[in-house]
Amino acid sequence: MKTSDKRKTAEKDNKSAKADTDKKKIIRKTKKASEDEMEEATKYTPYKKKAKVSFKVFLFSFLIIAVFLTLNQLIFHIPGVPTWDSVFSGESPTFSIPSGEMQVHFIDVGQGDSALIVTEGKVVLIDSGEKEYSHTVIEYVEKLGISKLDVIIGSHPHSDHIGSMFQIVDKFEVGELILPKMTKDMIPDTSCYADLIRSADKKNVKVSFVRGGEKIKLSDGCSMDILAPVSDYDDLNNYSIVCKLVHGENSFLFTGDIETSAEYDVVESGADISADVLKVPHHGSATSSSYKFLKTVRPTYAVISVGSPNDYGHPNKTIFERYEEFDCKRYRTDMNGDIVFKSDGVELKIETENKNGYV
Repeated sequence: MKTSDKRKTAEKDNKSAKADTDKKKIIRKTKKASEDEMEEATKYTPYKKKAKVSFKVFLFSFLIIAVFLTLNQLIFHIPGVPTWDSVFSGESPTFSIPSGEMQVHFIDVGQGDSALIVTEGKVVLIDSGEKEYSHTVIEYVEKLGISKLDVIIGSHPHSDHIGSMFQIVDKFEVGELILPKMTKDMIPDTSCYADLIRSADKKNVKVSFVRGGEKIKLSDGCSMDILAPVSDYDDLNNYSIVCKLVHGENSFLFTGDIETSAEYDVVESGADISADVLKVPHHGSATSSSYKFLKTVRPTYAVISVGSPNDYGHPNKTIFERYEEFDCKRYRTDMNGDIVFKSDGVELKIETENKNGYV
């Protein structure tokens, strides 16, 4: 073999060996890369498992919360716990009132009574209307951001005043329930009264049965005196709790459904019943709002809680005109809707749902 041929053969062998070497290097690199990828995959597997577990926990927790919110809205009504309505409303109301202010809200509950007193210290609900108005009152209170009612007063045990009260007690945190003290034979056996006592007992709410002479302090410069009942009667209307709310120079008199005989008793008791705002007794019936009573109260504003139309002819035309004789500005829930009085201790501002003035 020639020298040149030997050289060519050697070069060819060298190239072949080099190619084999390069191929082995590529294989080793590929194998190494695969091993590295496997190591990386193995390295992050626990985290992937944790992510899967976390998602399952999140999903389970969401389902539990969803079920609880649904049950709370339909059944439990736990104070402070949101409902689906509040979640999707986009609002998170919180209870607040301007410093030094007190508000009285006369809530439109048709042919019934309901008034909410809001102070910097305490919140008081007087009556709540018939059973079918429970949602109206609950929604009204919740929209103000209130979750606790420090005092609930059932003026007397007729359904247009306490019909929905057991549902109010079920829904909110309640500090005390106040009812009139009646003789044993006058205690009603109605379902609305039994339901109310049962709900209060179930939630361990303090229940007080009162006569005139009690006093409730609500905040600095704001208090409430219970003035009646002062005697025994054969009519539940006359057992109505009469209470006077005073905030600075402004005053309100709440009268439930007292009629003429109870009005006389309150006047003769010597209690100071003068007031700037009078919740007209018994929806403006012909059996209440006597001259003697109105002459003693001398209200500037009169609020008639009444439904329209109603089967009782409330307010009575003669009685309605009597307030005009006393130069009293009259408001009616059937015409004005919800009526709000705001007191700074000196002046009173009035807002009505339907924006019209007194009637």
